[in-house]
Amino acid sequence: MENIKKMKPTVLIVDDMEENLMLLNDILEEKYTIKIAKSGQKALDIVQKGGVDLILLDVVMPGMDGYEVCKTLQNDKKTEDIPIIFVTGNTSVRDEKKGFELGAVDYITKPFNLVTVRARVKTHMNLHLKQLELEKYIAMIEKISITDGLTSLYNRRHFNEIFPKVINSAKRKDELICFLLLDIDHFKPYNDHYGHQAGDEALMKFASSLKSNLKRADDMAFRLGGEEFGIVYKSDTQQKAYQFANKVRQNIEDLQIVHEYNSASGFLTASMGLLCKKATQIKDMDEAFKQADDLLYEAKENGRNQVKMNNEE
Repeated sequence: MENIKKMKPTVLIVDDMEENLMLLNDILEEKYTIKIAKSGQKALDIVQKGGVDLILLDVVMPGMDGYEVCKTLQNDKKTEDIPIIFVTGNTSVRDEKKGFELGAVDYITKPFNLVTVRARVKTHMNLHLKQLELEKYIAMIEKISITDGLTSLYNRRHFNEIFPKVINSAKRKDELICFLLLDIDHFKPYNDHYGHQAGDEALMKFASSLKSNLKRADDMAFRLGGEEFGIVYKSDTQQKAYQFANKVRQNIEDLQIVHEYNSASGFLTASMGLLCKKATQIKDMDEAFKQADDLLYEAKENGRNQVKMNNEE
């Protein structure tokens, strides 16, 4: 098997003295990718481009000194977690205290001790990289906990958590609540006839079609269970909300997934109940869900493959 070369972590060395830059570069270049800045402003420019894992920062520099650079980085959400090790000839307790208060993780004093530089950079680099891995793992676990494994849509658990918040937010802003409840028409006969693998493939295509209709950042699609799905979305008027829902319905049929046991079409389709009303007229999530479910039932009773919406109030 071909060996894959791992990317080296990146250390940014900031110092206005050429000899210091070269010495630190020689000490660290074997294990790290090195970037160099000869001024505080240049350091900030490099960090903003991304890819810096740790900074060795000289304190005394003309113009913007190391303390100011550190303060600027610590006040930026994008850079506040990058470990900063101050490099300085100042050895007073007062200077160290100031650096730690600004957010530095360590101090290295001049003249440099090769063993000390390597050890402290290694320690803080490892801590930083482990923290990044932990954050990625936590984010992955959080995503899994709110996502349906088959369709990659949000799951019922997340719907139960987020929908009440959406309703309360819409109440404060006096907005419409748009909740589209969908049920695939005659899905059990589809599974029985074409097989569960084909059923899973149909569900994935169905979910992908739902997601393709979502244009706003706060529009959300959910798999609520089995062949039941939901979309929570924003709209200025009931008319526009209905037009959106009907587009969703048509796009599903346009997938042209053959379903010979569907009484509403020769293809896979869905019946839909659309609740669109002022949030102030809704008591809670359970009431909203029941109203959408009643509308969905009407859509099924009236022949399926259609959207049934509440009357304007």
